[in-house]
Amino acid sequence: MRDGFGTRNLALGAGVSAVAFSSVCALVLTASTAAAHRPGWSVEDGSGAVPSERSRPAVAALGKRIYLFGGLFDDFSSGEFVGLDDLYRYDTRSDRWSRLAPEGPGPEARGFAGYAAVPQKRGFAVFGGGVYGADLNVTIFQDLWLYTPADNRWTEVIADNDGPPPRFDPKMWADGDTLYVFGGLNEQFSVNNDLWAYSFATNRWRLVTEQGAEGSPSPRANAVGPDGARRGKLYLYGGEGSPDLGFPILGDVWQFDVQTQRWQELSPDDGSTAPEPRNHGSVVWIDGALYLYGGDVSGGTRGCGAPFPQNPIGEMWRFAPGGRRWQRVETLRAPGPLKRHVGVAVGRSMYLLGGYDFAVRGSEAEPCQVWNLSVHRYRPSRWVGLR
Repeated sequence: MRDGFGTRNLALGAGVSAVAFSSVCALVLTASTAAAHRPGWSVEDGSGAVPSERSRPAVAALGKRIYLFGGLFDDFSSGEFVGLDDLYRYDTRSDRWSRLAPEGPGPEARGFAGYAAVPQKRGFAVFGGGVYGADLNVTIFQDLWLYTPADNRWTEVIADNDGPPPRFDPKMWADGDTLYVFGGLNEQFSVNNDLWAYSFATNRWRLVTEQGAEGSPSPRANAVGPDGARRGKLYLYGGEGSPDLGFPILGDVWQFDVQTQRWQELSPDDGSTAPEPRNHGSVVWIDGALYLYGGDVSGGTRGCGAPFPQNPIGEMWRFAPGGRRWQRVETLRAPGPLKRHVGVAVGRSMYLLGGYDFAVRGSEAEPCQVWNLSVHRYRPSRWVGLR
């Protein structure tokens, strides 16, 4: 394991007083305590059956284990586009990957699905998503599946009524035994902002807010955020807007109150600096705040066969919903520019998996997509944001 923090040596001179010695000891104790929390980035070695290169798989943390399903190998240089349907488990305690072979049928190969851990069902859910080729013709799904580790089985969830139409890159959350699905790209190649809820208890879908409803986030795909309710709220950040508007990149933060069933935009109200709008990043919830890493910002290049400009970024930001304040988090040994990765929180740690960096070098014959096969882990200091 390679950790993103350094050490400092302290030396005592012969003439140091007892008071100074006590002060230095206190400093050493404080530094030791901070080191025990091991804040910053590390790269986990990831032994075992490490997943292959992929964009936007579905992930969920159940206890100390992370489950990863599918994704899309979309390699622009080679023109190879392959949907994946494999399933892996990563044990955060042993830093080991295992490829799983579930009993019975499972979801078709896909990436860019909605996903969420469902602790009440002791599993994780996957909704929609799709695959696409070099011509960008997209096949979009609308099925809902639940994987349960206890019996190593996928179960297709067939509701008693119709739910959301097919959706590519929707946002999904779990709150108890209820799943929420927002937005995404539809088969008409337009984006949505309707919100649906599925109840495992009743086995029925419910349209919570209609398309175009006043007070909802603008239509979008690729909104990111924690995959479960936090303090009774669902959070989303950014995404990509309507194709009719040129797929604008969004940078707003919204919360949905599961009790009042209402949306609220959380615009920073203190004049603080906000991150440049981005899509294809990842957001998790740690210690009462949203942590945003990476993503794609405006600009960049479309070399190496890419049909649109690519401009990954390697920044981390923290957003406190209560104070509506963004804070840039400066860290050592961060993963670097990364997009189409996924993030998941286990305890107080953020884990990043999959995705790629994109850089046109001296020759387009060289790889432009630098795929991420590592597990990057970030552990914030307990004092981040407390000053």
